[in-house]
Amino acid sequence: MRAACAARCSGHEHDSGPSALALRLAGSVHRLVLSNEAPELARYYPSVGGAWEAAAGWLAFEAVLRTRAEDVWRWLDHPPQTNEVGRAAALMGGLGASATDETPYTHLSLEPTRRTPAARHEFLVVLQLWPTGARTIIGTSVAHGVPTVWE
Repeated sequence: MRAACAARCSGHEHDSGPSALALRLAGSVHRLVLSNEAPELARYYPSVGGAWEAAAGWLAFEAVLRTRAEDVWRWLDHPPQTNEVGRAAALMGGLGASATDETPYTHLSLEPTRRTPAARHEFLVVLQLWPTGARTIIGTSVAHGVPTVWE
């Protein structure tokens, strides 16, 4: 496993710590899982309905590093998606506009429509008002939350 990771990360030896090389490596492999391009590994990823098994999961991960080397390498140069709250700043105005005295809180979420290793990874973009619990589907999304269709 160590040799396969080292081979894929070759050329990035001098990347600084904040470059998140390990996160970029994991993200590039996860991208293949989400796009159903690594079904042999998807069965171990809970994000697409699989169940993690350490021994078999690591062997499948290593196999993807060997067999999909060019795809993994290409995505190492892209920054990883993180859950940085600053990216949500643009949504705050819209969420605030939906609040009223009766429903002062809003919750925006992504709900998976299908969670199986063979299915395309799709989500509903849902706005829920609190405390009433009223729900409105405001769009659909694929591949980890990039909105593609708005209602």
